[in-house]
Amino acid sequence: VNLTNNGPLTATNVEVTDLLPVGYELVTSQVSQGGYINSSGTWTVGSMLNGATASLLISAELVFISTL
Repeated sequence: VNLTNNGPLTATNVEVTDLLPVGYELVTSQVSQGGYINSSGTWTVGSMLNGATASLLISAELVFISTL
């Protein structure tokens, strides 16, 4: 997930929600800024200056396939 503040002001208290689909389990997560909480899917970015970018990289594995 890539995030860019296109301004013109600083963005504050930035949060992004990105839940894994049912059947997937988190292997690793890596953020360029802030922190990621897998249980809620919340990436707390914090403040971003005008023109700033941030990224979240999630690696997951399929643990089961739903047969609905």
